[in-house]
Amino acid sequence: MKTAIFVPLAIALATLTSPAEAQQSTQTRNIVLRAGNWYVVRSNQTASGAVACSGFYMGQDGVELRKDKLVVKLPGEPKSIGLRFGDEPPRAPRAPDANERQTGAVVLAGADFEQLRRSKSVSLDVATAQGRANPTLKLEGLNAAVKSIDAGCPVPAASVRAERALQKKREKALAERCSPAGIARMREQGLNDLRIMSACPKAALPAR
Repeated sequence: MKTAIFVPLAIALATLTSPAEAQQSTQTRNIVLRAGNWYVVRSNQTASGAVACSGFYMGQDGVELRKDKLVVKLPGEPKSIGLRFGDEPPRAPRAPDANERQTGAVVLAGADFEQLRRSKSVSLDVATAQGRANPTLKLEGLNAAVKSIDAGCPVPAASVRAERALQKKREKALAERCSPAGIARMREQGLNDLRIMSACPKAALPAR
């Protein structure tokens, strides 16, 4: 399997950024599940509290799992798409739909997605203007990842306890340098702890 066929997805998996980066982003991303060849990322919008869940394949940028579909990005517009699930005979190639042509991706949804969930692997044989792409994905852990995404990608209990302990340390560090009124005002404006820290430069927040 050649990893070069995939178009990288820019995903940040760190829960903390530098003060400079924090000025431009109010979103945090955390890996909440690792299962087999898959992991699930929980994205939180700090200001609105909105949560988004996505699954990804270990070592392969461009493969994104959602609760009802798998999306595999390609370096160009697909011309024909062949699939093989596990040890079953390869399916006859099909033409891409309009969305697949427009996005440069193979989308496995509906019956294909259900078959995916029952299989141990899936192999793609995709013809594009740049040549052929033949990725094979191992599906161990996929169902656990789908279950997590469908449940709203909950944070594991141990991570919740660790985050609460860290938050207490942050609160203490901020309180030593910033007034409670100032902290409350900045939080009302949607600033996270790192951005508040930049407004109180003497405060050094505990790192993970």
